[in-house]
Amino acid sequence: MLASISDYLWSGEVSPAGFHYRYYSPAVKEITGRPPSFYIEDASRWSSTVHPDDLPAAQASADRLLSGESMAEELEYRVLLPDGGIRWVRDRVVSERRGDTILLNGVVRDITERRQVERERHELEIRVQQAQRLESLGMLASGIAHDFNNLLVSVLGSADLAMLELGPEHAVRGDLLRIKAAANQCADLCQQLLAYSGKGGNEARRVELPTLIVEMVQLLEVSISKAHAISYQFEPGLAPVFGDPTQLRQVVMNLVTNASEAIGERAGTIVLRAGLATEPREVLAERFDLVPGALSAADYVRLEVEDSGKGMDESTRARIFEPFFTSKVTGRGLGLSVVQGIVRAQGGAIRVQSALGRGTTFELLLPVDARSDVRRPGRQDTGAGESGVHARLCVLVVDDDERVRAVCKRMLELHGYDVLLAADGVEGLERYRDHRERVALVLADLIMPRMHGRELCARLRAENPRVKLVVISGHDVRAVAPELVEAGVGVLAKPFRVGELLGAIEEVLEDEGEMGEARGRVGRAP
Repeated sequence: MLASISDYLWSGEVSPAGFHYRYYSPAVKEITGRPPSFYIEDASRWSSTVHPDDLPAAQASADRLLSGESMAEELEYRVLLPDGGIRWVRDRVVSERRGDTILLNGVVRDITERRQVERERHELEIRVQQAQRLESLGMLASGIAHDFNNLLVSVLGSADLAMLELGPEHAVRGDLLRIKAAANQCADLCQQLLAYSGKGGNEARRVELPTLIVEMVQLLEVSISKAHAISYQFEPGLAPVFGDPTQLRQVVMNLVTNASEAIGERAGTIVLRAGLATEPREVLAERFDLVPGALSAADYVRLEVEDSGKGMDESTRARIFEPFFTSKVTGRGLGLSVVQGIVRAQGGAIRVQSALGRGTTFELLLPVDARSDVRRPGRQDTGAGESGVHARLCVLVVDDDERVRAVCKRMLELHGYDVLLAADGVEGLERYRDHRERVALVLADLIMPRMHGRELCARLRAENPRVKLVVISGHDVRAVAPELVEAGVGVLAKPFRVGELLGAIEEVLEDEGEMGEARGRVGRAP
């Protein structure tokens, strides 16, 4: 009967002469890979089969049983198999004292499968907790960036307007330029926060990745040690990727700069590789520790940035993408978290391989662009005041920030537009109904109290399918409100300058020849 039990049983005896095994059931070979005789012939062999990390606890449990200190023990530990494999077992032992002899009886069960399930569940819980934490931090970053962008609209817009009124030779023009330069740096920081949150603006188009990499690295060479040799390994005829080139340049800049800093003052190498990822998406998802179905593009390009630096230990590697975490003496700790945010926002994935003394490799997946250029034609920023003056077209500006409304009003009036103002979507809808025949275009913020820009646009289109609309936002409107873009609504990213504001309005009005029609039907707004 004992031979038929799947768990294996054993018994032993402690006497004044020492300890020896009396019995092992045949099932022991199925679990440990060793026959009963292996243990019965020499009791000390048992300890050689226990995983070194588990041996102290297992030996302490055995000592309590052998000394009579404990009458029952239960322990889980790993068994080393003869072929190099590992199995988890649970060993339950009870003892019985008979005079100067202690009898031990144990039942050992293979719990490898249960342990595997528990490990996978634990890893899933960690990934979910990490995702929730990143989502919370992303929401915080998004909110902060939104508020700062509103402030920067006022700062940059006011500086532009002041430069227009003072002229090119005015003594304070240099001060205004420095204000604009500082504000633009603040705008870049806001874009980093939005990139981390996954809500940054995304002017996606076809990008020849090798060309972009080489151009970016050439710009970085002045700030990288001459002792660091940079080389490229690009697959010939590599398919273009689909992404925002500005953000992809930032990814390359952050990774190459990080690689150079990891090498330090000594000589070293940085290798950039790019090639088509040939593995199935399911394999790639598992490789990058993603849930099934997370990779939706048909094909991906793999980008690797490898350095010969000092590498990272496991604890550093586990936190490398956390915002504000840094192992450097100086730095904000945002560089790699921004890289991760950009890659995620563009439908890709990133992972890191590193070990102390063996360097570091960042591996990225970027979606291949199987389409033609999808970038919408747009006006380039020409600075302040390069747009012509227009014949009293009326624009309804809807924004909950009074400073944004004031700057937009001055910008537009200075260039010949009449302007109506509304503090939120509800007021904007009322103002449009009151002045429908005069309003040529509605310029609305995407995020507002009472009624947000998405709902306002839907209600305006329900009342007038031909109404011209432009939404302004620091977020990527194409991601958070794709139906607006598909419906032909114009998009203006915060913070914006005078030329960008005028260009966005003109583009929408000129799409269907509205400039001429609007001039014919729009009078001066009271």
